[in-house]
Amino acid sequence: FKLSFLCKMGTGKWHFRTCIGTAVIGQYYNNVTPLAVGGQPFEIYHLSKNGVQGGAAASLPIACFFLHQFSFVLIAVVSLFIYNNNTLGAPDMLRFFPESLTIMAIIGMICCFAVPFIVVVFCILPRISHRIVYFVLWLGAKIGLVKDLKALDFKMTKNILQNSKALKAFVKNPFTLILSLIIS
Repeated sequence: FKLSFLCKMGTGKWHFRTCIGTAVIGQYYNNVTPLAVGGQPFEIYHLSKNGVQGGAAASLPIACFFLHQFSFVLIAVVSLFIYNNNTLGAPDMLRFFPESLTIMAIIGMICCFAVPFIVVVFCILPRISHRIVYFVLWLGAKIGLVKDLKALDFKMTKNILQNSKALKAFVKNPFTLILSLIIS
């Protein structure tokens, strides 16, 4: 539902059936691939092949991932605060987690927030992201993985600018942002 709602806000059309299928198949690919990284690229491919414009198709899964991670970190911070301050008045026997587990939870939240932070940096500062992408492409060309550096650089620059533009459009609409965060 979140993907279809963001698609409606980004493109002006409801692609409900396509978005539901994309989300389900994206979850499948997340669970099949190592480190759960196969879903978003497939979601981008599936959305673009089913009538969603290129820039929106690329930015929608990224926005969904960002909102999911951000809401997870927000819930984790609130839960950790409630647990550590014993806001709910739980008896001491129910509060059995050692201090080291709290420290590991804080480190985990920082790691979970790092990826959305990098996504925001890529959106806000497309020139820096282009330099990073160009460096990776240049390294790929040096070791023989990239055949035509200029053509691929042009294609990646175009994608970076489209993604940046589409994601900035989501942020400019506070209703969409807040409702999507609640859905997440």
